[in-house]
Amino acid sequence: MVREFGLKILNLDVGFSEVELPFRDMFSRPGGSVNGPAMMCLADYGMYLAVMTLIGPELLTVTSNLNIDFLKRPPHGRILGRARVLKLGRKLAFGRVELFCDSENGEVLVAHCTCTYSIPEGKQI
Repeated sequence: MVREFGLKILNLDVGFSEVELPFRDMFSRPGGSVNGPAMMCLADYGMYLAVMTLIGPELLTVTSNLNIDFLKRPPHGRILGRARVLKLGRKLAFGRVELFCDSENGEVLVAHCTCTYSIPEGKQI
């Protein structure tokens, strides 16, 4: 999906990632906005990367919960995601992702997401 959706990594730091979803016609929904599944994919990708900055590459780390609140309808255009791990435990990582769209007044918060990831046995901290 990373290639198919054109997801981009803009910044990585310890426990943090900044990612971008460039707009594509397949993300359009009626009313001229970006669809929710595309934004959820961006949030999941961003948090996965943020967790990887803490535990290293581990393909079997999986999303166990993702909750998203859509706050404002984003117009067609890129969506920017900022993910931060808030707590890293031995078996679970918990974090938040904020999604933004561009406007003439700067960035506008369009969604807030919380995520929990399950860390495999061999990678427990």
